[in-house]
Amino acid sequence: MILYDRVKQEEVNLKNIDEPIIYGRYIILDNKNCIVNDDSESKNNFFVPCDGLNSIFVCNSKSEKISFMNSPLLDSKNSLLINTFMDVSEELEIVDELNDINEVVPLLRNFNTRLEITEFDEFIYKYLFHIEEICREPSYHLKRDIEKVNISRAKRIPVRAINYLASHSEDWSRRKIRTVQPNKILAETIEYDLQIYENRITAKLIDSLLSYFSYRIANDIVVIEEFIIKVDEIINSLQSNDKNFWYKKLERDYQKLGDLISKVDDSKKKLDKIKEYINTIQNRLFNLLSSSLYQENSKNKVLISHLERTNLFENHQHYRYVKMMWNKVYQTDSKAYKDFSVENQKNIKTFIDFSWVLIVQSLLLLGYKEEKKKSENSFILKNESFPFIIIKLVKNEYSNIEVQLNQEVITFIPLPTVLEESLVYNQILLTLKGSSIVDENIIEITPEDINSIERISKLFFEKIFFKYIEEYIKKYRENEDFFSSCISCKQKGRFMNDRENGFKFSCLNKGCEVEYGFKMEEKKKKPFYHVKNYQNILLDNKDIENSIGYEYL
Repeated sequence: MILYDRVKQEEVNLKNIDEPIIYGRYIILDNKNCIVNDDSESKNNFFVPCDGLNSIFVCNSKSEKISFMNSPLLDSKNSLLINTFMDVSEELEIVDELNDINEVVPLLRNFNTRLEITEFDEFIYKYLFHIEEICREPSYHLKRDIEKVNISRAKRIPVRAINYLASHSEDWSRRKIRTVQPNKILAETIEYDLQIYENRITAKLIDSLLSYFSYRIANDIVVIEEFIIKVDEIINSLQSNDKNFWYKKLERDYQKLGDLISKVDDSKKKLDKIKEYINTIQNRLFNLLSSSLYQENSKNKVLISHLERTNLFENHQHYRYVKMMWNKVYQTDSKAYKDFSVENQKNIKTFIDFSWVLIVQSLLLLGYKEEKKKSENSFILKNESFPFIIIKLVKNEYSNIEVQLNQEVITFIPLPTVLEESLVYNQILLTLKGSSIVDENIIEITPEDINSIERISKLFFEKIFFKYIEEYIKKYRENEDFFSSCISCKQKGRFMNDRENGFKFSCLNKGCEVEYGFKMEEKKKKPFYHVKNYQNILLDNKDIENSIGYEYL
C-alpha cells in the first residue's frame, strides 16, 4: 500500500514505515487489493486507526494490524477539544471571503455545557452509598481449616481432635490418672476470604470511578478554569487603570473573546458548583481506599469483557447496584470499524481547518488583506505597509499549508502529535500544546491559549520585516518618502540612516511610538522592532508573554 508522507513530502510504502505510526501524517495514495478499516473506498483519505490505536487492513485475503501513536484527538475523553475544532470547521465552511475569517473565534467553545452536572455524575452520586455499604460489610467466603496449634490458641476443637491426641503422645504436656493435659491440639481455624469475584469487581469499579473523575478534573475542569482566569484577567485589565498587559496586545485579545465576555460570570458560578460536586464524590471514593475490601482486592487485576451473572449481582441489596454502575462505566460503543475511521478522518481535518484559521488570522493581524482569489484553496494577499512583499496562501492537496513570501515558501504541517525527527528549513509543524520538545520549527497551538495566533504572527513578521530591510537597502534612494513613513501608522518620524552601521526609524506619533531598523553585528544585518521604552513595559507588566505578543523581535 502506497502512502504520502506529509512531513517528508514523498511517497512511501507502508512496509517501510516504523510503528507506531503518527496519526494524521500519512495519506493513502494507492490501496490496490487492500481494504483499509473495512472501507474499500479509502484512497486519498488519511491513514487513521479504527480500533483504539490500531488500523486494520486486508491485503490479498491476509488481515494485518498497524499500531498508531497516541494522540489527544484519538481520545474521546478530549471531547472539549474535539468539539471546539468541529465548531471552528463548521463556521469556516460558511465564510465567503478570506478577510471574514477574523469573525471566527479560534478559542474554546461551548465549555459551559462541560460545566453542567451530567446524568452520569448524578447517577454515581446517588448510588455511591451502596459501594460504601459493601466496603463496610463486604460479602466473603468462609474458609475452614484444621491445623495443630498451641493449646492457648485453640478456639474451636473438632471431635476427631480427641482421637488424634490419644495416639500422639508427643503433644502431651503431662499425663493424669484418667486423662492427659495437652500442649498442642488439632483446632479449627476460620478465615474470612474477601477475594471473591464480586469484591474484585467492586475494587476495580472504585479505581475506574477515581480515574474517570480525576481525568474529568484534569482535562475539563482545570483546562476551563485556567481559560476563564485568562479571560477574566483580560476583561478586568481593560476596565482597570492598572493594566497588566501591553495595551495593543490587550485590545487585540479583547476583540478575540467575542461573546465569551458576557458569559464569564455565569461560567465562574457553574465552575464552582461542579468542582464542589465532583470533589465530594472524589473524597467519598478516596475514603474507600482504606477499607479491607479494597486493600485485599486492589492488587488483583481484573480483565473482563463482560460481567458474569452471580447471585450477589442479581439479588443482593447493594451488590446489584455495583453491576448497574459497572455497566454505566464500561458501556461499549457498537460502532463499526468504518464509522470509527470516518470519525478519526473528520477529527484530523477539523484540526487542519483550525490551523488554517490561525494562519489566516495571523496574516490579517499584520495588515494583509485578500487581493485576489486564484482558486478555492489559493489566495493572493497584499499589505500597503509592505507593497513589495506579496503573499500567496495555498492549502495543497495533501492538506499542508504553503505561505509564499515573494520567492520564499514556508510550509506549515498541521499535525496533532509531536514529531521526534528534525524538520527541514522553512518547514513548520503546528501541533497541539503539550510538547516537551523545544524547537523553533514547532509552534504549539490550542484553542485554550489565546496567544496561539501571536506565535504564528511573530514568525511571519520576522520573515516579512527581514525582507523589508533587504528592500530598504536596495530601494531607499528611489523611494525615500515610503521608507521615511512608519510601517505601523504611516506617519512621519525621526529617521537615522547609516548604511554601514544600519538604520533606525523612531515614530513620533503618540499611541504608536515604535522603533525599528537594523544594526550590523559581525557583518550581518540584525533587524529589530519594538516600542519605545519597551524594557520598562516588560518590567512593569506581570505577564511577560502577553507583554511581548508579536510586537518585539
